[in-house]
Amino acid sequence: MLSTATLFITAALAGVGVRADVSDSTTSNPSVLVYTRTVGFRHDSIPTAIEVLRAEGPYHGLNFSFTE
Repeated sequence: MLSTATLFITAALAGVGVRADVSDSTTSNPSVLVYTRTVGFRHDSIPTAIEVLRAEGPYHGLNFSFTE
């Protein structure tokens, strides 16, 4: 069974399977805000998900920002 964080990451990256050619210097990468909120239990996969998105974002032409 996939965790909620895994499903969210999959959904976030599903639409960016092809990297856009950003040859125009006026074009910037899209920014994605990832907001996490937990009450009580905090799943151990959240920090890992943040690391993966941070590492993979540039490859897919995305800028991720994280907040809670």
